[in-house]
Amino acid sequence: MIKTSYIKGKSFVGSDVYNEFYYHTEGGQSLVVIFPGSNYSCDKPLLHYARKIGLSKGHDVLCFSFGYGLPWRDEGLQIIEFLTEKCLTTIKEYQKKHYKTIYFVSKSVGCEVAGRVSEVLGYDKVKNCYLTPVKDTLHHVTASNCMVVVGAKDELIDQEDIAIMKQSENVELALMENAMHSLEVDIDVISSLNILGDTSKLMIEFIED
Repeated sequence: MIKTSYIKGKSFVGSDVYNEFYYHTEGGQSLVVIFPGSNYSCDKPLLHYARKIGLSKGHDVLCFSFGYGLPWRDEGLQIIEFLTEKCLTTIKEYQKKHYKTIYFVSKSVGCEVAGRVSEVLGYDKVKNCYLTPVKDTLHHVTASNCMVVVGAKDELIDQEDIAIMKQSENVELALMENAMHSLEVDIDVISSLNILGDTSKLMIEFIED
């Protein structure tokens, strides 16, 4: 049986946030941690299905909430440092359950938080799936044994960055044709749904013990 508990915390601006922990009452094999992006919560399609995939594999799932917005410019660095510390503290508590594997699935600016947490825990201690990482996350990506999904028309990363990831032996890169940073094709619903399906299939393969 799957149950849900809520971990109350504070956002960067001081408002209450509730992180969701979905767990198997008989004990989850591994832990999937989901890091949302800027205006892309864990209830949006890519991360919603990441949660369902994790649970279907018999794993527990921790979904972070960052509150309203997560910018990556101006004050963004300060916010990311704040969120990294909060996420790290929470994850260390769950590590005590001695999960077989810890998976991180992150989207956009959430990839930077996941990368920073991975650096502290040890890149070799976490399996990372970076969905549309931003430019600042590239050094975390190349330091990880990871899967990366990027849109070929992602407006927040350039072709040079994509080339670097392609050349990294430890990076499994999936490039989605015509997709933008949202991993959708503008005003093309069917193509967008196909990309969602393809990305979900990749995550099913990724979240394996």
